[in-house]
Amino acid sequence: MNGTNGNGIVNDPKPSTHAWQTLSQYLPPRDHDSDFWWNLTGRHLAGIVEAAGYSLDKQYEALLMHYHWTNWTSQLQHDGAPIEYSWKWNTSKPNDKPRIRYAIEPIGPRAGTESDPLNHDSLREIISSLKAVVPGVDTTWSNYFWSALYDRDNHRYMEERAAGARLTTSTMMCTELSTTDEEPLEFKTYFSPRHHDQPIFLDLDNWEKALKGLDPHNEARDKLLDYLRTSEEGQLMKPLTVAVDNVKPEHSRLKWYFWSPKTNFAAVRDIMTLGGRIPASAKQKAGLDDLYELIRAATSLPADHPETSEIRPPSGPGADAVEKNGGVPFGKEPEQEAALSEGDNLEDMFKGHWYYFDIAPGKSVPEVKIYVQLRVNGRDDLAIARGVCSWMESHGRGAYCGRYQKMLDDSIATHRHLNGSTGIQTFLACQFKEGKDMDVTSYFGPEAFHEARKAASDGPRRRGLLRRDE
Repeated sequence: MNGTNGNGIVNDPKPSTHAWQTLSQYLPPRDHDSDFWWNLTGRHLAGIVEAAGYSLDKQYEALLMHYHWTNWTSQLQHDGAPIEYSWKWNTSKPNDKPRIRYAIEPIGPRAGTESDPLNHDSLREIISSLKAVVPGVDTTWSNYFWSALYDRDNHRYMEERAAGARLTTSTMMCTELSTTDEEPLEFKTYFSPRHHDQPIFLDLDNWEKALKGLDPHNEARDKLLDYLRTSEEGQLMKPLTVAVDNVKPEHSRLKWYFWSPKTNFAAVRDIMTLGGRIPASAKQKAGLDDLYELIRAATSLPADHPETSEIRPPSGPGADAVEKNGGVPFGKEPEQEAALSEGDNLEDMFKGHWYYFDIAPGKSVPEVKIYVQLRVNGRDDLAIARGVCSWMESHGRGAYCGRYQKMLDDSIATHRHLNGSTGIQTFLACQFKEGKDMDVTSYFGPEAFHEARKAASDGPRRRGLLRRDE
């Protein structure tokens, strides 16, 4: 029987996995909204980890971690849903499996008040508690960025808000689930800076100052900054976020995220190689061709789409949905919302690509990852999934394609047909690894507030971070 939570969302009655059904008999109920979100996203996660081939023990571990540690009043997704999932695809190695992650932004009870104006307390408490119980968790770098990217005068933040400043999402965390007993759970923290009187984008000079405080001499960072300041493509990019792994610093990545307005592949080639600053071997050049083939497959571009032409929303439900939303796609990530709140062109921004550059100490050049926005650039969720899977199969990596598509259809899109629109699959991320297959990761969300999930009521109540008293 269908049920609804206080937000007017239809609870998914479809049976889930064996692990889900077993745990559901014994996990105690909590408050109404927590039970609803667990019944929705817990079912989703159960279907995801089963489809990814996780052992039954690891499925239980993933679900119990999610049940006990996820804060449900999160604002990670554009519609107020508390979670974003990711599926890192298996490589061509025999018996390799996908890796599953999910990201949240926990909202604390004092978020938006003078005691916690930027909503940092809940995440810091979660990370601190995990450090006490999960082996290997180290918060050295997270603690540094909490001190370097934000100011201490909470009263002034509140004064700025009263004067019209928007206190947007500035931190979130990601949990990477382990696939074997030998692998620990891993946690990552993301930081979008918010200083007093800061423009939407923190300028490069202040970013450089913060990063140098952590690592004064960094060859990879210097090459990246030179590219950003002197090249045509680099000067168009906007810095957004930095992320670290909560492990010992010598084992952590240092991921610096940017947005680029360009989606043409000539720009992608330039950015992925930093305009030639990252030497490209013959294999890496072939990898760039593979990347373009994958982007075309995921976005339903024709094979003869010119490398110098931008990606435009193709005809179909995805394009229609964008048009119905006034040119704005279904999904606004928190950083995007912040970046666009003062008059930037929404439609162009959401068509742009996202990148991160890993500039961890000791690297001579950054490792680069691209994020292709699918809500606007895809035809529909079925075409996106089929496009990605066709590429995976042609590269000897198709072992989990059937499971992935079945998981989307049976576990996530229980409220609509995948070919109805875009919106579930949010990003496709790709990164080259020396001597390894290209990393490919699909990101997707629950569409918790989609019209087809809503009961015939007044509609959902969304708790937003843009105005924290809502």
